[in-house]
Amino acid sequence: MVSKFKPKQFKHVLAAVDDSPQGQSALSFAIHQAKEDHAKLTILSVLEEDELPVTTRLDANEMSLLQDRIDKALMDYQQIAKNFGLKNDRVEKMFAQGDNAGETVVKDVLPHTDIDLVVVGAHSRTGWSSHLGSQASYIAKTAPVSVTIIRDKKISEDEEKIGFLNRQ
Repeated sequence: MVSKFKPKQFKHVLAAVDDSPQGQSALSFAIHQAKEDHAKLTILSVLEEDELPVTTRLDANEMSLLQDRIDKALMDYQQIAKNFGLKNDRVEKMFAQGDNAGETVVKDVLPHTDIDLVVVGAHSRTGWSSHLGSQASYIAKTAPVSVTIIRDKKISEDEEKIGFLNRQ
């Protein structure tokens, strides 16, 4: 019986991240898993429109600046993955918008991809999308694929003191 056991190997890992310390931990784990499994890595950030002030949502310039900031972070995250040995053609970035990050991942992203593992950080209190981690439970309960929720106790304790890339 033991000889038939074969560990799960993922083909396409989704790192659902924001700029919080817990998002950094999720990205780190997803990079490791993708490298270990020789899998493709997609790094996703979701802009939760419902969490934005109405004045920001109605101001095209403000929305554009926010999207540019997130895109810049995604490019940085892509480079981090490449620096840790993932090949250029195996790392991509993805940006999505929606009222709820968890629903956006499950209903808008997963059905249109071949992703077989979602990695998300536990709830964060900082970052541009501080609610992505609070959606981790929803993603774990409803996603049709494996989900790993990353909790970093040390980061949780220090979260108030540190930022991911100290973006302004």
